[in-house]
Amino acid sequence: MLVSLQFPIADLRPFVTAPTNRLGVPGWPDPTPSDQFVRGFGVIRPRRLGGFQGWINEDKVCIAKRAMTFVDFHRLDLPSARIAFKRLYSDGECTTKYDVGIRFPGKRIYDLHLLVGRILDLTVGFRAGRAARPLLAARAQLAGAYLAASTRTSDGFTPDSGWIKAGRPLVFSESDREAPTIPHFATRVDLWPQWSIRMAFWEGSYKGQSLPIWHIHHNNKALARNLRASLTRLHAEMECLNAVLDAIGNGRIAVDEPQVAERVQRYLSDAITRVTRTREKGPFGEEAWLQLARQVEEKLQPGRYDAIMAKCNLFRKNVKNKIAIYTQAIEKERFGGSISFVNCEVTMSNDTYNNIGGQVGAMGNNAKVENSTFNQLMMEQIDPGRLAEELKKLKAALSAMTLDSDQAIDLVLVERAADAAERQDVAQASGFLKRVGGWMADVAKDVGAEIAVKLITGGMG
Repeated sequence: MLVSLQFPIADLRPFVTAPTNRLGVPGWPDPTPSDQFVRGFGVIRPRRLGGFQGWINEDKVCIAKRAMTFVDFHRLDLPSARIAFKRLYSDGECTTKYDVGIRFPGKRIYDLHLLVGRILDLTVGFRAGRAARPLLAARAQLAGAYLAASTRTSDGFTPDSGWIKAGRPLVFSESDREAPTIPHFATRVDLWPQWSIRMAFWEGSYKGQSLPIWHIHHNNKALARNLRASLTRLHAEMECLNAVLDAIGNGRIAVDEPQVAERVQRYLSDAITRVTRTREKGPFGEEAWLQLARQVEEKLQPGRYDAIMAKCNLFRKNVKNKIAIYTQAIEKERFGGSISFVNCEVTMSNDTYNNIGGQVGAMGNNAKVENSTFNQLMMEQIDPGRLAEELKKLKAALSAMTLDSDQAIDLVLVERAADAAERQDVAQASGFLKRVGGWMADVAKDVGAEIAVKLITGGMG
């Protein structure tokens, strides 16, 4: 039997604009074996059985024998038990994971829940003066060790510990002989009866910490290996995705900066593609394994995937809005005013045209406008102070409501409009309010925000 423990590590440095001194070696996700290594962890080697098809890959890993050592492995009191592997892998962007496996040879039948508890209670030590602690509490130490190992510090640079976030560990066990005793509260599922593949899942509670535990019993090692790789990688991807979303939510990742917003948008798009990829290529192809892993996970961990995806979609829309807002700000700075497009195309040259005193449908050399709607907004008639007070009341009303993801984005836009009004930038506040859904006008009307209603509906003139 094999019992492995995975520690996901989310690297937020790709979304930091300040210098991070992040090392470019090893060249993840395709490092050079033997020549490259992770400082304090170990050398890069090809996996003995090769990698996995598609984006999972992992054909080259760091043989991480040095970063963490077992201080009292003998306390297991199982002479035949041995360390099977210690591996570190990174996708070169945000997802890193450290895996340690313990093999238990022989035909002994173990109580798996108790055995996992004994493993988690083992003491592990770390390099660089980090204090020894139980394996269950090792994730923060491993994350810190990885941050130190992947940062150039020769110039006295000290990395920000907040750039690295440790995810929730995962236990994965497998057996191909005698099946261990599984807790009665575990959820079970049978896969492919012809290969006698049975899976079980439960949330283990150890010293106040809860962590997911998988077990697979099989008589086909190749199939079990692919399923284990898919499930554990999906866990790491979702833990790191969740860490990025939390960092956006608490402001650790500053999506107010255009460069960061674009990186985050690209990452969220790629991450969603990875964890939702379910196209089936063949009987045991990459997408088939991921599809099966997703189906198994959804059955045994109902709601986890949907919760993360809902959170991801909320923030992804927020980032999209911010990118659009930045684009609008750039256009305003470039052309000296706001530009609205309604079912039309606008071509601008370097010529300058001044309009004084009224609404214009077309202006300039060979000007032409078709299928367009014009709303005349007299911004000079709006009192910024009154607008700011109205938006303050509107924000208070919205904060007391239960909002869906689209409405939550509209709340962000109202907050941005309120900030603009406080700065007496009525034009920018109006631009934000034009982007909210029509439902917002009803709420504004209920709180007596008359100016806000007109800006939301385009009724100023």
